[in-house]
Amino acid sequence: MNVAQLEAAIDAIGRPATTSLALQAVVRSRAEKQAWDAAHPAEAREYFRLCALLEAEVTKAERERAEIGRAERALRSMGAKLERSGIGQRALEAVEKPQDTEALGAVKRWLPDAALNWLVLCGAPGTGKSVAATWAVRDAIRGGGGAAFRRAQSLAKMSAFDVGQAEFEALKHVGLLVVDDFGAELLTEYARAQIFELLDWRHENYGRTIVTSNLPWAELKTRLGERLVDRIGQSGRLSQLSAGKSMRKRGFSVEEK
Repeated sequence: MNVAQLEAAIDAIGRPATTSLALQAVVRSRAEKQAWDAAHPAEAREYFRLCALLEAEVTKAERERAEIGRAERALRSMGAKLERSGIGQRALEAVEKPQDTEALGAVKRWLPDAALNWLVLCGAPGTGKSVAATWAVRDAIRGGGGAAFRRAQSLAKMSAFDVGQAEFEALKHVGLLVVDDFGAELLTEYARAQIFELLDWRHENYGRTIVTSNLPWAELKTRLGERLVDRIGQSGRLSQLSAGKSMRKRGFSVEEK
């Protein structure tokens, strides 16, 4: 029985109820209840049984409400983190049911290994690098952590403005940072210094970072520089993705007229 049914069943038994909180009324009501219990032992046992069930149901309902409240707060928090992460709506939709690509497999193997701070995904356009990296960000946020997704070109542009300084400082401290499409950006010396200082700081402080690039590793190494390549070699993993049919062309059709 639910709470309402239990309350109705208790009322139907007819045991005297306390109608006033005045001391004399409470004492008189207690005496009346004791007398009634003595005169109706079977009904009294049923009354107390139902009261125990009611108490359990009320406690259960309160626990459920509290759990729902915690879940709603967690969802709101996750939603706010996803908004701040830099992931677009289209990208979020893409990772709801991601294709089982080589890139996604590399991410799923890398994420549980906390000793690895770096993951580099190199491959031709359309091999699923960005989708896999987006999946990692969403997974980190769903797990309660902080994560961010930034395109290398946007970091390069942002470095020239004051707001960029605050952004770079915040990105130092997220649990997981994705720098997407590294190597395609046009870097001034200042922008290069800012981005490399960010990545170096994260390495020194055990931040986890995913770098994606359309460049082959041999070429990307020259863009990253000897210092970062050494950092990645210390505590990272490289995945040079196989060339194949671009995911971006799948499902594409031309309407014939």
